Amino acid sequence: MPLSPAQRLIAQNQSRFRIAVCGRRFGKTHIAIRELARHAAQPERTCWYIAPTYRQAKQIVWRKLKRRLQSINWVAKTNENDLELTLVNGSTISLKGADNYDSLRGVGLNLLVIDDSRRPRPVTMAPAIEPIPPITTTAKTTMIRFDPITAVT
Repeated sequence: MPLSPAQRLIAQNQSRFRIAVCGRRFGKTHIAIRELARHAAQPERTCWYIAPTYRQAKQIVWRKLKRRLQSINWVAKTNENDLELTLVNGSTISLKGADNYDSLRGVGLNLLVIDDSRRPRPVTMAPAIEPIPPITTTAKTTMIRFDPITAVT
């Protein structure tokens, strides 16, 4: 999946925490899918993508991610109800919503992508902030994506 020079800077950064403040049409979804695939390419990895709501996770990423990984024969099992892909190497990629913050607790992760881009409501996101530090302490890599308007509010 080719990257623009700006996307390449984010992808090549080896920091444990990467925060990307990017405008519309930057390709945030593209780089998120690429990073999920890159980390899940290693066996037995657990990778999560969290959007403000479960519905947004499905609308923003699910079809593109599923289609991309199925096209290269990486998918062993697709769980449409849980928005989870199990890959042939035993890795899993799961899409989550911050609106169900209890579902975000207690899992050790290898990659966590937090997408805060679609006008998150403080009431919705506030409860999700509490479990994030425990998640990010176990995640090997965390990438947080923001639109510029979201980042300053």
